[in-house]
Amino acid sequence: MKLVLLQQAYGEHAMKKSSVFFKWHRRFKEGQEDVHDDVRSGQPKMQRTDANVDTVRTLVRSNQRLSVQMMAEELNMNRVIVQQILTEDLGMRKISTNMMP
Repeated sequence: MKLVLLQQAYGEHAMKKSSVFFKWHRRFKEGQEDVHDDVRSGQPKMQRTDANVDTVRTLVRSNQRLSVQMMAEELNMNRVIVQQILTEDLGMRKISTNMMP
């Protein structure tokens, strides 16, 4: 059942059932004892924390003409996270080119 849902969601990009089984079989055979994925390097995920919400609130109050992209660059945050904070946490929406409550 779950495999069908994955195939519907990801289409041709979904992993095949046999690939998943072989991957995990190999990992357990090599000595892995838990089912958690390995830690990966790369950009850490940004969270919508209270501190991030306060930082975005302060920035948007100081200059409402900043675009979401400009705010994201200024704060070194992901653009999608900044957009979610503005719309979902601060209840703002775009009017013309300004973010307004």
